[in-house]
Amino acid sequence: MTACGLSPKLRPMEARRRAERGMTAFLLLLVSTPGLLAGLCLGLSFAFTPAAIAAGDHLGPLQGRFAACAGCALCGMSRAFAAFSHGDFGAAMDFNRGVALGYPLAWLVVFVSVFGAWRVLRDRPRFFAAPQPATTAFTTAQEGELHV
Repeated sequence: MTACGLSPKLRPMEARRRAERGMTAFLLLLVSTPGLLAGLCLGLSFAFTPAAIAAGDHLGPLQGRFAACAGCALCGMSRAFAAFSHGDFGAAMDFNRGVALGYPLAWLVVFVSVFGAWRVLRDRPRFFAAPQPATTAFTTAQEGELHV
């Protein structure tokens, strides 16, 4: 035992575990970020109607800084997502025809991201696992026996 409480042989193992936790956290962040963003877009599409988006209500506290919502480059897609979420499919197609591909794709990204995050948490991948020794016909046991 040393002053820090770990024997010198355990320190590399602890460092390896810490590095594996960091890599797992990074992989989890990498897998879940697209799903979180797509889920946020879908959640906002349920929260606001197309009329509210056109009025600029979706800007929240920033609404007072602008005289009127001039509309962003994706305003038609935002209103189309909101209309699609509220069941008005005809209006959604009038706002932007790309909603027919974008809306199901957003749901797919959410589901794939949730599944990927579940797999990362379930499997706990080992990034720095010790290499396994290769066994061959020439590997011998303690008493000189030949194992195939």
